[in-house]
Amino acid sequence: MQQIHKSLHVDSPQLSSRMLPAKTPTSHAHPRLETVRSLGLQSMSNARSFLCILVLLLLRLSCNIVSVSAQGTGTFGINGHWEGAFNRLGSIQTVQLNIKQEGTGYKATYDIPDLFIFDEPVKEVSYNDPHLLIDIDYGKFILTVHSSSQEMTGEDKEWGPPVTLHLKRVLAHPRCYRMRDVVISNHDIRIAGTLYLPLSPGKHPAIVMVMGSGDQGRTSQFYRAWGPFFAERGLVALLYDKRGVGSSSGNWKQSTFGDLSSDAAAASELLSKQPEVDSKRLGIMGISQGGYIAALTVRNSHIIRFVILDVTPAVTTEEQGLERVEYTMRRDGASAEDIREALDYTKQAFQCAYSGKGWTELKKRSEELKSKTWAETVGLVEDETELETIRLQEFDPVPSLTEIKTPVIALYGGIDTLVPPQENEAKMRQYLGRSSHDSQVVVIPDVKHDMETLQKLEGKKWEWPDKYWIWAKKSPLFFQTIEEWMVKRQYMEPARTESQ
Repeated sequence: MQQIHKSLHVDSPQLSSRMLPAKTPTSHAHPRLETVRSLGLQSMSNARSFLCILVLLLLRLSCNIVSVSAQGTGTFGINGHWEGAFNRLGSIQTVQLNIKQEGTGYKATYDIPDLFIFDEPVKEVSYNDPHLLIDIDYGKFILTVHSSSQEMTGEDKEWGPPVTLHLKRVLAHPRCYRMRDVVISNHDIRIAGTLYLPLSPGKHPAIVMVMGSGDQGRTSQFYRAWGPFFAERGLVALLYDKRGVGSSSGNWKQSTFGDLSSDAAAASELLSKQPEVDSKRLGIMGISQGGYIAALTVRNSHIIRFVILDVTPAVTTEEQGLERVEYTMRRDGASAEDIREALDYTKQAFQCAYSGKGWTELKKRSEELKSKTWAETVGLVEDETELETIRLQEFDPVPSLTEIKTPVIALYGGIDTLVPPQENEAKMRQYLGRSSHDSQVVVIPDVKHDMETLQKLEGKKWEWPDKYWIWAKKSPLFFQTIEEWMVKRQYMEPARTESQ
């Protein structure tokens, strides 16, 4: 049952394809990948950049500067770091591409800072001089490599108006953090993790990142980007593979939230003992379903000093599943009858999972509803084993939320249909206010579950410059809110100005 037991998953199927809009644009975004992406809010000042580079030189640390040397003597190659932008009739979105030759082929990664995408592997790289093909979230681009100017130009012809791509080869910027792999032991479960550490000496605040539902781990696009985000702002961040994902043992599908919370607690304990960590400033951040787990971890731990809850439901897993179906179908323009029928099916599925009765009837109902336009949105149960995961992950967050005594901030997306603020904001404010004397609940306007804005055509006409294409991006206000909240409580260093 893809949607009912993954209803909080940032990569839920209805959000699983990042595509450019078709020829007839609307004011709504097409379904997009929820692996969250973002706009880097505040770049380093010149002074901070100089200090960071100086530390790099003194410590002789590698900063992943990509070579721009040619491929062979006297020949122009495509290895190196390229920067440029997508362009749709004058509207741009910046992108960076890193290419490396491996044997007779090439591998590449790309960054789209607006979308919080960093070091994302390119799906396909094919070079037949002078043409380079790359396959990324926005589609396949065929680029012409101009050796004399060391630039590339191309487009994705499948969309209209077309999207062009112009890249120039430049020096890569040094990355001012380092990484260290760790193994987190939780009884017979071994969890693979990675520490992201600032380059500056001394002890630092620290944070454990807890991912949302589904098969998420250190290579998940949105989750992975939080490591550099915090390390470059002076925190030690610990990211890890969920049970049964990547290099971690176990199986999250056969685990309760209590089990997953014990993994987060073990991660917190390991993080607190790192020599670079100030254990008195150790926090936890949970994304979507990860917020359930983070809150439960805080309830059972005495070492966590602050909490960040990102689009965390304040309702039970069943209530959230029903809200997701209703609000998503409303957004998609479904009829009242279709919404009622979809909700009835969802209730039947939860009841079957919790009671252990009624599988024969549910299976028959699933077959009958396969042709419904809303079937994919709901996620019909296809196998009885899926019900076990739903049963194991039955959860009520109220006992955990009402016992959080540390400083805590909860954030919601204003147009989120997976965890709609209309159903969760007031409840979260009430629950957090019972024990914590420093709680804050913020709704970020005009963003979805992934804190991403809708892509759309401003003015609904292609008339540059007054009417133009607006690219999707992570909301700067989302990151600004987190930064300001942490700086105020001394969990993060304030941003430097140009004069500092």
